[in-house]
Amino acid sequence: MPFGEEMQPDEVDVLAGAVGSLHDDPRWEQQAGRRAHAEPALVRIAGEIAHGEVEMAGKPQYQLEIVLMLVPRMGPSGLAGELAGHKVIDRLGDVDLIGDGHAGLLSAVVAGCGKVKSENDTFAHNLAHRIRVIVMVSAIGRWLATGGTWMLPDSLQPLQIQHYAASASGSAAREHTLMKGGSSMRRYEAFPIQEVSLTDGEFLRRQRLVKRYVLDFDLDRLLHTFRVNAGLPSDAEPLGGWEAPDCGLRGHFVGHFLSAASKFTVDADNTDAERERLLAEVNTIVAVMKRCAKPNGYVSAFPETEIDRLEEKEFRTVWAPYYTLHKIMQGLVDAYRYAGNEDALTLAVSLAHYIAGRFAKLGYWKIENILHPTRLNPLNEYGGIGEVLYTLYGLTGDESILETAKIFDRDYFTGRLIDGVDMLEDLHANTHLPVVLAAMRRYDATGDERYRTAAENFYRFLRVRTFANGSNSSKATHYTTVYGVSDKAEHWGAAGDLHDALTCGESESCNGHNTELIASELFSWNGDADVLAHVARLKFNAILNCFNPRTGLSQYHQPMGVGVRKVFSTEDRSFWCCTGTGVEGGSDLQKDIWFHTVAADGNGGDGASAPTVVLSAFIASRLDWRERGVTLDLATAYPAGLRAGITVHVKGGEPVRFHVKLRADLVASVVVKDATGAAIPAAITVEGGFVDVERAFDDGDIIEIELREALHEEALLGAPERVALLYGDVLLAALGDRANVGELPPESLAGRVVAADAEGVAGGEGNALRLRLDMPGGEEPLDLLPLYGVTGGEDYSVYLNTDATHPVKPCDFAPVAEGANDPQ
Repeated sequence: MPFGEEMQPDEVDVLAGAVGSLHDDPRWEQQAGRRAHAEPALVRIAGEIAHGEVEMAGKPQYQLEIVLMLVPRMGPSGLAGELAGHKVIDRLGDVDLIGDGHAGLLSAVVAGCGKVKSENDTFAHNLAHRIRVIVMVSAIGRWLATGGTWMLPDSLQPLQIQHYAASASGSAAREHTLMKGGSSMRRYEAFPIQEVSLTDGEFLRRQRLVKRYVLDFDLDRLLHTFRVNAGLPSDAEPLGGWEAPDCGLRGHFVGHFLSAASKFTVDADNTDAERERLLAEVNTIVAVMKRCAKPNGYVSAFPETEIDRLEEKEFRTVWAPYYTLHKIMQGLVDAYRYAGNEDALTLAVSLAHYIAGRFAKLGYWKIENILHPTRLNPLNEYGGIGEVLYTLYGLTGDESILETAKIFDRDYFTGRLIDGVDMLEDLHANTHLPVVLAAMRRYDATGDERYRTAAENFYRFLRVRTFANGSNSSKATHYTTVYGVSDKAEHWGAAGDLHDALTCGESESCNGHNTELIASELFSWNGDADVLAHVARLKFNAILNCFNPRTGLSQYHQPMGVGVRKVFSTEDRSFWCCTGTGVEGGSDLQKDIWFHTVAADGNGGDGASAPTVVLSAFIASRLDWRERGVTLDLATAYPAGLRAGITVHVKGGEPVRFHVKLRADLVASVVVKDATGAAIPAAITVEGGFVDVERAFDDGDIIEIELREALHEEALLGAPERVALLYGDVLLAALGDRANVGELPPESLAGRVVAADAEGVAGGEGNALRLRLDMPGGEEPLDLLPLYGVTGGEDYSVYLNTDATHPVKPCDFAPVAEGANDPQ
């Protein structure tokens, strides 16, 4: 229909449905008679449906300027043929595009009955009192049949948000926002793991242990339950623990393992032989899953009847089938993203469609009940299924997958977070951390600000439940012994009160991994140095600490009380949730060390004149900044040594100007030298919690950094007399079961904590930092070392007691899960 002609009733229905879905208001959907395919929150329109017309904030004319939203994820299927191959669509016209049927082609472009003019990526519309047409396209760009990606004009990447206000007499005008998705919402992005590698130290050593475990694993044993479930022969010895043939969670570790093997394929530390073996493992697992998959798309290690039981009994007799399907789907997605396995993507999409089909048959209250894991230690936990579905939508543009992902964003949790309500008390922590990640991915995918608000509110509520290691979870406030471990582990308590949370089951390892993902994403949004420091705190004390320094296998819980011990997963008999998370987490330990700015102008962002890299933590690593032809080598022995150096290598011979940002809370001094060791000029400033170093760097330039000890104490929330000691980012543990240290005012800390002769300190492994804390009354000093350096066979204490009138006793250590205390 050309502009200016009257709309027909069916066209009014489409428009009404589109506007209604943008508002998420069921009234409009009902009036429209059907749900039009629209991407919620791409654009918000103040309007009402009345007499078949859409009226906008009063009837006088006003001006509206919006920016075309791109959906570059789309392929050409369903795109109107006349648009194929266009580089830029400079004409908005026929309404028949509405009926295209490929909902992923939406860009939510609003067109009016006045003249329409196109200027690059911005369209100006002279609107009269009613909107005539809503045209939905995303055809800016060129689809390349070979390679399957959109090539977008540089001038259109990324697009900026535009606001407008309709000023109309006699009517209260509201501000309207055209939302945006993707990287344009971010100030920073973490470099992909393909461009960062570990080069020395404990992170590299433990990553290699995890890789060895993955390389040596018997794949027939790993895939035994998949084959049995599909009716295929298998004579392999079954695995034990949570992967046993009679365990409801069987298959979860297989998904984690597939993710780990896939990520390890891009590790720069690989030998050629290791990379080939890892690729072979990935391809073997995917091939077996392809054989095991049903024609309806279902693939798992347990039968579909488990989901039938979930739907029938809701949460009473089944163990978290969607949790396990998330791990499997995530493994398939990672096999595609990192190892390039196309069958894996096909299997993941088919499984997503299977899940969509199951939910399509259920009513609202049935869905509400099965996706309402509020019971203590819930059996209907569904993990990060929403998150991986949003990721899969980003890879495919399949609108049905987007709609399925939204099912898992539940109002009892995400909706309350949007409203700023803290309802975390008594919830199972790692059930809900992935739901927050899903909200963040929804914001990435759709630009809906509500889900960013949800994540930001959640983070505030989480920080007042956080231990000194940066992580969280312990006993529920209103615990019960009926539902498993809520009296010891895995839940959140009251805000600001951890006084009774040292139970031997605090700080589930899965929580540390997921909290790092949340904090990293938040930093990418807001650039807050404190959030980045939280990322670093987690990396040393909840992530690195979860790995056995001898085997690379993971802890389930990370106790921080008095006289506690570490308990690690066994090689083939445990397979806890944290076993799988640990193996996957070991495969990408290099993530979140280096970030770069995201800028519309391709320069530095945040007003900087040149691009910027940001270092989160002093972990020996190499950044291969491929976009700029620059390599940065960070040499550091932190925390054992307080000197670090970043050596710049520039390809092509010409200097490259950029900024390097370092956290100011750790940096004592910075000097830049050339390859000969001579000091050279650089602009060094301190602002916003960062030390910023800028110059046109030549090949061989070195940024030399002196670090602070930053020795400090941190009180347990709700119990100010219990303090943990930190050496910068690194949480310290006292060997043994003594913890009554007397008063420890901050001003006396430096005098009481001194360097120790490493030869004279018993215990610990893999770290040279050794300190001693002088004790009152002539007692022997306490030996201190990084918590991650404690092995599994010794007692240790983290939260020390400074109240001499109320001494604490060692706990009667009883681990929540049985594993290997000191495997040799």
